[in-house]
Amino acid sequence: MNNEFYFIRNNDFSVINHCVILRWRRIDDNNSQGSRWSIIRKNDKYQLHYININSEAYRNSSLIEPDINENNIFLNHSSNESVSLVIAYPRDTWIYEFSGGATPSLRSACRETKITSPDDMQSIEVMTLCDKSIAKSVYPLTEVKGDALLHADNLQLKEPVKSLISSDKAFLLNDSGTNKPRRPYLIKGDEVLIEAYSHPLVKVSYQSKGKRAVAWLNIADIL
Repeated sequence: MNNEFYFIRNNDFSVINHCVILRWRRIDDNNSQGSRWSIIRKNDKYQLHYININSEAYRNSSLIEPDINENNIFLNHSSNESVSLVIAYPRDTWIYEFSGGATPSLRSACRETKITSPDDMQSIEVMTLCDKSIAKSVYPLTEVKGDALLHADNLQLKEPVKSLISSDKAFLLNDSGTNKPRRPYLIKGDEVLIEAYSHPLVKVSYQSKGKRAVAWLNIADIL
């Protein structure tokens, strides 16, 4: 593993000393033609670096907390010049997708949470919650603040996902979070389809007496 990170800007060769390159991805799509993403560690801090095809460098040092184990940090290249910074926690995985091009910017920020699958062939499903503010604003790589993203009250469900109730009793709620009349509930192991999220509730549909029913639950009831 290298202990120096070299980059070129305006034909000026420079060296960032005392750095360790942890991860890097060279992007060779038609439009990017050799841009590069890297994660480096310098002075006990992580930095996400991007170098475009003009050898101009951009960096961000606020997204990755310094106490994260380097083995839990990844760079995934998908397509269309995009790269995802993936940070794996014990239960959740945080994914920041960036565009490349001349100036890198944030495309999406999502949190994947493991939940119990009703499918006998797999034990885990993934519920993906994404930050709603990304679509409304442009976040250049250099200006992205990790503590400003993925707040629980600013997330929306990316797509419906099936799960099982994990609580002994999961009381069915109205969308305001109040109990329904007669306090009906689902029990541990009941199958539901998660259709929406509004912190701290999830909207679910389920089968009741042969018909589809809809209610809200505390998110803790499916974790």
